[in-house]
Amino acid sequence: FIDASSTAPNNVRVELWQLANPPTGANYSVVVTLNASAAMKAGSVSLTGVHQATPIEASAFNSGSSGTASVSVTTVSGNAWVMDVMGSKTNGGATMIAAAGRVRRWNASAGGGAAANRIYGAASTRGPIATAGAVNMNWTLSAILPWAMAAVAIKQATSAQVLSWAEIN
Repeated sequence: FIDASSTAPNNVRVELWQLANPPTGANYSVVVTLNASAAMKAGSVSLTGVHQATPIEASAFNSGSSGTASVSVTTVSGNAWVMDVMGSKTNGGATMIAAAGRVRRWNASAGGGAAANRIYGAASTRGPIATAGAVNMNWTLSAILPWAMAAVAIKQATSAQVLSWAEIN
């Protein structure tokens, strides 16, 4: 577990987790278990070439209610990657668009029943970022919505690259 960000009173929460240095050649399943019934959206990203002793250089979290979700994280080393996750809750349809220069990894909704329970989740990556410094990650929302967002700066050991990503419903 890295950290979490949430909004109040709208109960939008994002969490970041990591598994450093897993055995090579193995396929892992990501399982999310909730202790209560809730609408949720989750996903996973697998990276290679990441520094195993200290993979996360920095993390940052933010939340609000607006038409733009954003968080800024500061990379410590050159050629780091940044990954973000964003969650939002709406009582109707919504779209989320990642800012230019990033690769969207997932962007989908979950939840049924009343439209007020519709949860949206999204994630993107940016990198490698040549020079250390502040990196702003943001999403444009189709309406003013409550949101929570988190980002991590990922230190590379060699040439880091994204191997795979998946949505979890």
